[in-house]
Parts: sequence; C-alpha cells; structure tokens
Amino acid sequence: MSSSLLRLATLVFAMTAATHASTAKAQPMENSSDDEMSPTEILAEMLDDQLKGVAKYHTETLSSAKEDNPALRTLRESDKNITGPASYRMVVEVFKSPKGFGIKKEFVLVTIDGQIANVYVASTARAPKTTIEGTFPLNIEKRRGKDKTFKPFPFHKSAKYQNSPMFWALNVHGPFFIHSTPHYNELGSAASKGCVRVTFPTSMEIFDNVVNRVQGSAVIHIYGSGSKAARVAFENKGLDPEWINEQIESDLGDALAISKGTYKGYGHARRGQPLIWPSCDGVDCFEEFGVKKPL
Repeated sequence: MSSSLLRLATLVFAMTAATHASTAKAQPMENSSDDEMSPTEILAEMLDDQLKGVAKYHTETLSSAKEDNPALRTLRESDKNITGPASYRMVVEVFKSPKGFGIKKEFVLVTIDGQIANVYVASTARAPKTTIEGTFPLNIEKRRGKDKTFKPFPFHKSAKYQNSPMFWALNVHGPFFIHSTPHYNELGSAASKGCVRVTFPTSMEIFDNVVNRVQGSAVIHIYGSGSKAARVAFENKGLDPEWINEQIESDLGDALAISKGTYKGYGHARRGQPLIWPSCDGVDCFEEFGVKKPL
C-alpha cells in the first residue's frame, strides 16, 4: 500500500470510528437501513475509488461523506433556496407543518413538466424523530422479479418497525422514503418515524408517475416548518391557500371513505373512480413478485 493510500486509510478509519459512536446513539428511522452505507462500506468504496484512480479524497471529501449520513446531518438544507436541476420532469415538494401560509395540514405538491399536477395530504416525523430536509433525487427500489431481471419493487416493508407496510415507496435518501401509510387517522399532522407518509391512492399515483410516466426523472424537496425555502417556494408559485386546503381535504376524504382508522390492504381507488394498479415498468407488479392481487 502506498504512503498516500495509508494516510487515507488512517483518516477514514478515524472518521468512521466517530461515525460508529454517533450512529449507535441515534434512534432508528421508519424503515430498513439496507440503503444506508455502513462505515466499513464507506471505507471500502473510498479505497476502491482511490485504487482505480477515479478520485482523490481530501479532508473536504471526507467531511462531505460524513454529512451524507442521515444520523449525522447538522445542516438545515431547508433554509437554503434550493430549486434543483431543471432537467427533472417531476418535482415533489413536501411542506412540513406549514406556518404562515394559512394551510391547516402537512401536504405534498406535485409538479410534472412544469405544471402543478396534484396536492396531497401528508405526514412527516413526530418529535423526537426527524424527517430529513433538503433536495434529493427520488430513487426507485428494484429487485429481481420472476424473470430474474430487476424491476421496480412496490411491496417494501420496514425491517425496524415490525414489518410495517411501506407499499408503493420511493427512496428519498438513506433510510428515508415517501410511502403509503395505513394510519389514515394520523394524516395531516406530524406522526411518522421519519418517512413521508401519504394515502394509498396518493402513493400509487406518485409511484406510477415516477416509474412509468417520467421514467425516474424525479426530485423531491422537503422543506422545514417555517423555513425560508418553504416560503419562497409557496410564494413563487402564487399558490392559493384556500385551494390548497380544499385539495388536502379531498385527498384525505378519499382515504377516510375507506377507513377512519387503520387501512389494511395493498391499495384502493379514490371515491367514484375505478381501481387501476400501477405497473412495474410495463409488467404486473403482483404477478412479477408473486404477491396475490386483491380482488
């Protein structure tokens, strides 16, 4: 091993030791941590990149890697006016506990190809848990289907929270997802363990749009309660608070018409509409992953 690589390894081991000590005290989030890199994986990836000559990791790089760990994030990215790449076709904006807008509940605003498509009721983390804030590409979880190729996987369950269903989920960053929730009686207020919760029809629509309509070209902005970024985003779009509240209540009404408590199932239609299941990149999701489709 070269002297420069040895110095790199020493720095990384020191950093990862601190990371391990910090994350050991962190409270678990609302889903499996499979997507979050361990200190060992960070080290392996760095060393691999160094050996291939892909990049040189300096102090700034190590600090950036540390900040990318959700358990160690300290920057409030929601206080920055982050707009994200203009190349994304779909933008999902999450407003946590809106303040100063005249909005009664937490909500999600979806824009596709520059046009407002939908407004949905949502729930983010209840203290002392936190929902990550900032701007991130929405990632599609893929698993091998019956034909042995990787397909979008909509039947995610939480490994940390008693296999709680997180159906039609999309990954935000690390252990954070936007997904359906069976707890319809909690929607609109801070209630989750860290993820962004929405109704089943909403999660199915977002999943379908990201997977089949824009083919993964989607980004999510999560704004902190009362943040400058939230205020700028709201004002720049010229949103009417009364209309937003109407859309939120309509979406919530579609859920409560099915269950006023806990919903059990894979999904349902909105009031007065037929049930149409999203496909998983052109194939039947249930058949592809061996899950019995509800009648």
